[in-house]
Amino acid sequence: MGFGHAVYKTEDPRATHLRHFRKRWASAPEIQNVYISLAVEETVKRLKGLNANVDFYSASTYYMMGIPMDLFTPISLLAGLAVGLAHFGAICQ
Repeated sequence: MGFGHAVYKTEDPRATHLRHFRKRWASAPEIQNVYISLAVEETVKRLKGLNANVDFYSASTYYMMGIPMDLFTPISLLAGLAVGLAHFGAICQ
């Protein structure tokens, strides 16, 4: 989870935005997690050739925002549901 994407052969643009958000808004205790995430991302890119997708940065962003960990999956599922419904609505018009 968090690396590679069926649609994006380059970096997932959503991951790009979340990475910049985390760097900008991380408090002092959270900055270590930002550096760890960057190191993991660079290592996977170098060893596997996979780019981070939105899932990689979503969980740490939710954590930074104070959202309880047991809500990470439901929030991600609801976001995916919203995207799916938007695509379905566009097809049905």
